Amino acid sequence: MLAKIRRIPAGTFLVPLILSMITYTIWPNLFMIGGLTQALFSGQSVGFIAAILTFFSGTLIDVKQLGDLIKRQGILFLYKAVFSMLLAWGYILLFGQDGILGVSGLAFASTITSVNTAIYLLTAKSYGTKLDTGAYGLFGVLSLPVLPIILYSLLYSGGGSAIDLTPVFSILIPLILGVILGNLDEDFTELFAPGVSAILPFLGWNVGQGVNLIEAIRSGLPGVLLTVFFILTMSTLIILDKNILKNDGLYGMALMTVAGLSTSSPAIVAATFPQVEQYVSGATTQVLLVSVLTSVGMPIIIARVARRMNKKTNRL
Repeated sequence: MLAKIRRIPAGTFLVPLILSMITYTIWPNLFMIGGLTQALFSGQSVGFIAAILTFFSGTLIDVKQLGDLIKRQGILFLYKAVFSMLLAWGYILLFGQDGILGVSGLAFASTITSVNTAIYLLTAKSYGTKLDTGAYGLFGVLSLPVLPIILYSLLYSGGGSAIDLTPVFSILIPLILGVILGNLDEDFTELFAPGVSAILPFLGWNVGQGVNLIEAIRSGLPGVLLTVFFILTMSTLIILDKNILKNDGLYGMALMTVAGLSTSSPAIVAATFPQVEQYVSGATTQVLLVSVLTSVGMPIIIARVARRMNKKTNRL
């Protein structure tokens, strides 16, 4: 069975993800029975699994090659962060919080600033190097509502004095600890490296919990329009990766995804800025649809493009 799953592009992540979405849509509280079952299968472990993956990925980073990592992945990270923030700021400036065509400013900001780091990790594990895998923790910042919080802090707080950088530090700490441990002794790298592939199915399952496919479909035309706009604007990442950084463009494609965790962004932003509370419900379903479409579709596209390039696939 595992061999068949591995034939599917990113199958060890996508198959659990899709099965989890279907299960949650039919029976949302199936695993809410407490104890180990709830801890492992209800979606409550997303944060823990992401933290473990960040730590494991950190052990793969060789500080002697850190310059090469920053040269490629660092530039992609900065471009994604700055470009998406400018787009979100411009959208709200032009159309206000009401937005246009049913897409509120909150929905736009929560979507455009997001990256599904699981897809990046899959791409790095399948077609990249140990160094590429180590950047998982770096992009993890974009899977949390860090940028939307910063954006709304600038919009409503009159400057950067109220910006909370705690979420950024919460990601960097396990990453840095992993880097330190992996560089102190290569045996730690050998110990933790296999864990990245082993944990991916659990990440896929836990991300799928909380994703109601019916609610995603209900987002309707605004959600579809938001998906199209997201793909069109973020496709510039491929241009950057291929034409400027002189790479194959696969990581640029991997960053054209929206994290399932970003469905929580509207509510988190509204908790700090009650001015946007009325937009939370609609924004959440729209972000959900974009997340489902990009998280399922993009790994398949990446695999086909890589096959066309005759890229060798690493065994997951």
